Amino acid sequence: MFARHPSWSPDGGQIAFDSDRDSDDEVYVMNADGTGTRRLTRAPGRDGHASWSPDGRRITFGSYRQGRTSSQSQWFRMGGSSDRSETRMRPRAT
Repeated sequence: MFARHPSWSPDGGQIAFDSDRDSDDEVYVMNADGTGTRRLTRAPGRDGHASWSPDGRRITFGSYRQGRTSSQSQWFRMGGSSDRSETRMRPRAT
């Protein structure tokens, strides 16, 4: 089991990180004092390298999920019961 790639929230109150503690690489967030750990992602594949938006309202992370041939970036909107994942794909430069 590992926990890696920590990212502190802009206000210093929370830490986002990735871990395989549930047998799959997922993104988690916890309070800075180590309490209140919760899993944000729940998809088969690898999610990780979380980073907070400057206002602390979103977390972006890399995702390499089953059936995909390349990684993608996704956002997770923070906000209590309205937490949700939003996929943001960027077109390839030509």
